[in-house]
Amino acid sequence: MKSRTIYMGLLVMVLATASAAYLSVSMSRAASPADVIEAFYKAYFQHIASTPDRAHAPALPFSRAFQAAITDNHQQCAAYDGVCGFGASGDVYLNAQDHDPGLSYEAAGTQVQQIAPDLVQASFELFPSLKQAHQLRRTVAFRMLQENGHWVVDDIVYDGQYSARQQMQEENASLQAEAQQQAQ
Repeated sequence: MKSRTIYMGLLVMVLATASAAYLSVSMSRAASPADVIEAFYKAYFQHIASTPDRAHAPALPFSRAFQAAITDNHQQCAAYDGVCGFGASGDVYLNAQDHDPGLSYEAAGTQVQQIAPDLVQASFELFPSLKQAHQLRRTVAFRMLQENGHWVVDDIVYDGQYSARQQMQEENASLQAEAQQQAQ
């Protein structure tokens, strides 16, 4: 009887987990680009407030093309000794190297807006505990597209002008020119 109860309990857990996973996938397929970014920042701020470990931080899903551009950029930077590559000089989601230790979604005054069908803008204060925090407000925009029924990030634009794709292309071109100069 005891093993039957354990078996039934395990079966209920498996079914509940499978249902939750199914609902999560279904919701992400139906979610708007703004919903994806808002849910991400809530999870991301919660993570960075609870641990300094960025290796296991939530990450946004990138399009295959954007991920390929990041991989190419990192490969080209592999031989370079300095700061090089997407995300090498700071947090790509905060557009910063530092932030308030107690930063949270609410404290940062996070605002997420869908400003075009494929463009979502997030803005937040990096140091809400400072009296002049409004001077440290960051704006990060995400160009989104659908792949396999899911909204994914295809580019990130910082402060309304700096495209991550464009920055990587310029960095790659600079590295290639430097390599050609050294080969001569």
